[in-house]
This record gives sequence, structure tokens and C-alpha cells, in this order.
Amino acid sequence: MVSKQVELAKALAYYAHDGQMYGKFNYVNQHVVDVVNRVDQHTTLCGYEFREQCLIVAWLHDVAEDSQITINTIEDLFGYIIADSVWAISKTCLIIDGSGTGIPYRTSKPKYRDYIKRVKEDDIARIVKICDTMSNLEFSKNVNDYKRIEKYANQLKLLVEPECTTT
Repeated sequence: MVSKQVELAKALAYYAHDGQMYGKFNYVNQHVVDVVNRVDQHTTLCGYEFREQCLIVAWLHDVAEDSQITINTIEDLFGYIIADSVWAISKTCLIIDGSGTGIPYRTSKPKYRDYIKRVKEDDIARIVKICDTMSNLEFSKNVNDYKRIEKYANQLKLLVEPECTTT
């Protein structure tokens, strides 16, 4: 059974990505649904709450990056944990700061290594980003886009390798 929060995330994804294409295909139907299905498959044995959070973030993983929907709106609708994970997985997003202006601003894009580190520090974002990367890698293979194949293969390696710590 799918929760109301997951259904809301799905509806928001369709709204935010309306008209967006993924190659020749509808973005949500081709890419986002594939990411959601991968997350669903790979979180089957996780606890209900964590799995639900992962599914919500899977639906929303590109909403803040590709639309005018702010992280603040995501937090209002889904809470801090979801908003924080969506922020972690987004290279850039709209935020309304606490200055009282109510005017959203787009965050700057982090350095790639900083972005990967941020994703890996958030368990939900990391699972979703691995599934996102696997989806992008498969699509790139299907269209013989060798540059993107290399990009996503390298990204997947970075996402799954453990952090090295020295004592």
C-alpha cells in the first residue's frame, strides 16, 4: 500500500517536470519512475518509515533542481528529513532564506567532490542517488552515449566506495 505522502510526492514530481523530456521520452515516465522502481526494489528489506522516506525522495530527487519548487515548500509538505535529503541530492535548488523578503534564490552549484561527499553523508540521498546514477547509466548505454557512460560509471564508483578515514 502506498502512503498519502508518497502519492503527494508523485503528484508533485509530475507537476514539477510537466513537459520535461528525457531524450525522446517524458522525463517522469522514463527516468523518475525508473529511479523510484529501483529504490523500491533496493529498500524492500528496510523498515517501513525509512523505505517510505526513500521513495518520497526518489520521486522528488530532481524537483528542487529542475523546477521553481523550493526546498522550503518541500519541507512544509514532507518535513525536514525529506527536505534535507532532497537538498543533499540536488546540485542546485531554490531556497527562501529567513531575511523576510520571501524571494527565493538559487543556490550555487557545489564542487563535484563536495557534492558527492554531501550525498554520501545522507543515507536516504545516497540510496536514491545510487539508483538515479544506475538509471542514467543504463539509459546512456541504451543510446550509446559513451561520454555519459563513463561519467555515470565513475559517479557510481564514488557513491559506493567507503570513505577512507585515518586515525
